[in-house]
Amino acid sequence: MSRHVKISLTLLTLSLALPLLSWGQAAPQQPPNGNTAYQPPPNMNDMDKTQADYLANIPYFTLRAGMTSTLTLNNNAQSAMPVTVTVFSTEGRAQVLPTITLDPHSFKQIELRDVVPSEDFTEGNVQIAFHGTLMEVTSQISVADIKKHISFESREQGMMDFESPHLNGILSLPQKHAEGFLAVTNVSNNQVTIHVAASSKATDITLSSRETRLIKLTEEFRLHAPVATLVSLSQNGLPGDIITTGFVVNEEEGYSSAFTMVDPKIMQSSHLAGAHFRFGQPDPSEGFPAGANFSAPLLLANVTDKPVNAHVSADYTLQEKPKTTPIDPKIGDTQDRFSTVAVKDVTIAPGDVQRIELADELAKLGVSSPVKEAGIDIAYDASPGSLIGHLVSADQTGDYSFEVPIKDPAAMNETMMGVYPWSLENGARTVLHLKNATGQTVHAWTAVGFDGGTYNLHELSFQPYQTIAIDIQALKDSKKPDARGKSFPSEATHGQISWFQQVSNSLIGRAEQTDVSHGIARSFSCGEYCCANYTEQDYLSVDTGYEDPLIGTVGGGGAMYAYKQGNACNGWLYGPTQITPVSGSWSSDNAAVATVDQSGNVTLLSGGDANIGATVYYTYYDCIGGGGCHTYGDTTGVGNGASACDFTLTPDPAIGFISACDGSVASVVFGETIMGSRCRIQDYGSACRAPDTDGGVTFDANDSLADISELGQYVHCRYAWTASGNGHITPYIQIQFAGVSQPLTRDATYSITCQ
Repeated sequence: MSRHVKISLTLLTLSLALPLLSWGQAAPQQPPNGNTAYQPPPNMNDMDKTQADYLANIPYFTLRAGMTSTLTLNNNAQSAMPVTVTVFSTEGRAQVLPTITLDPHSFKQIELRDVVPSEDFTEGNVQIAFHGTLMEVTSQISVADIKKHISFESREQGMMDFESPHLNGILSLPQKHAEGFLAVTNVSNNQVTIHVAASSKATDITLSSRETRLIKLTEEFRLHAPVATLVSLSQNGLPGDIITTGFVVNEEEGYSSAFTMVDPKIMQSSHLAGAHFRFGQPDPSEGFPAGANFSAPLLLANVTDKPVNAHVSADYTLQEKPKTTPIDPKIGDTQDRFSTVAVKDVTIAPGDVQRIELADELAKLGVSSPVKEAGIDIAYDASPGSLIGHLVSADQTGDYSFEVPIKDPAAMNETMMGVYPWSLENGARTVLHLKNATGQTVHAWTAVGFDGGTYNLHELSFQPYQTIAIDIQALKDSKKPDARGKSFPSEATHGQISWFQQVSNSLIGRAEQTDVSHGIARSFSCGEYCCANYTEQDYLSVDTGYEDPLIGTVGGGGAMYAYKQGNACNGWLYGPTQITPVSGSWSSDNAAVATVDQSGNVTLLSGGDANIGATVYYTYYDCIGGGGCHTYGDTTGVGNGASACDFTLTPDPAIGFISACDGSVASVVFGETIMGSRCRIQDYGSACRAPDTDGGVTFDANDSLADISELGQYVHCRYAWTASGNGHITPYIQIQFAGVSQPLTRDATYSITCQ
């Protein structure tokens, strides 16, 4: 990162009570099946949410010369997760920390200096072990030197990141005093020899099991900044035996950034993309100093022996004032305008690195800054993995620099969903950046988790190649209800943010935590493997509530709507959102009670129950070889009940109709049979109304009941009258049914004969 943009060591106030540390050799790994032929991992279909022992390795940490290394453990599970952390020195000695238990859907940050006090463990690598399902716990280490204004990330690497023993990366030394480093770690049980090449020079290194070596690339390959060069690595072990962290620092100017070594064999498409880069003037809402101006040098390297043609395009969103005043005040005084633009076409020679300054190219094309959001796409005409990219947005002083991961959206290590830590504490700002890497309109779910619940965003719709930013603080400040009508709690300050793409390999995402005033920045992009275990729930309802039936009185009605909600791995629920049923599929199984038109409008005709049905499109997923997830579509029937509330007005058969003709007071209890199984009487608004009388019948209010009560299937009201001759009594009962806006009144006329 940079002088002012450095890793936060205090984003969360987290307590971790660790007993006396345990020293000794780590439990040995099971040896591979020889060291001559690569054994591919089992089909990911077998791993989808299968409980097993999983290991993740982080290539590098250091506590030397005032450096700090902060380990972040992110628990994606909905249950507590015990985690074993083993710290290895550069020589491969192991120190096993006491078990750390992560709360459900939470993360912890651990300062390694506090838990690894020995001078023998000031530099090395880290292993994370847990029993659960694939990627239920993700991790990374933030390395920083606050005084020297240096910071970078060392991220976990696992079996999904490797298919071959070859890795490639781009080393960029943008300033005169910048220095490049590559940390290499052997995570196998065998000795491995590494061949590293850059700028027509090469070196061989042999590493023992768990040994870490820090290669100073500028010295080893006699590189003189400013320069950008391709770095290649090959090794004689199995894929994944060697893991790496590359980084660049300039202590004089406070510049720092990381670079990634990528296995070309995990690439599945000839397309690269990056979500969110800064260029020109930054968005004022980010709080950078006045006059800050960002460059955005995109570096593209050809790792093959043939020329590669690449087409670079950018998407961006401007926030503009509308030309006319919006009629709807909810729109506000600004509107977002999304655009895409072709930036440049380049031909890259074998082994060459080309630089495209996006800020300059966009300015030439008339794209003015600041922009609200921007993303990058690179399409090339060679086989997948032929081209790799590197992008760091940095201001003119070098004080602020931000790495933008450039990745293949279809790569084997890309997942259907992401779950990242977020924080608003100590001035932090967390923004989720999601990019559509396809030429089609696609959709995604997003939910912000916190202690006690989630805030479910409405379904996101992405135009082709669009990048969308979700600012958690802005969500909170907006006080807008979510897709379920719930508000973002004011006391929520940290948690996890989750997203799920509804079309596989369509989106890339990352969460960026920044606090410009304190010089803090972090980036999270680890995904969670969730494919066949994702389920879509489709239903009919009168509102967004899950399967709320339609209840009304005869003669009334209402609209039913079709909804879907997502149920992802580890308990993440998304949505709901309204969907459109298959044309002509609306139906009622009891047209005497309720009918429905093809827009979902229900008319209640007579007391009783009906079931309203429709056919909807739904999506499901299944794993394919190599760790992919395929999207399937089909139709299914959904239905929900409609109850027409009505009641009949008759004397209680247990009491009968009493008629006294001697001038004394007579009475009767009327029993009203309720129709509609979901109809419930509500005390408020229900009443026994005074009856009409005529002839020789007089209503006796003193001896009648003034309230209403529900006993079994009858509503009982007692009416009293005095009969002195022939006449009629017409009792009235008004019932307010729960969930129905208007009460229903029924009457019945009875003859009184006293002759």
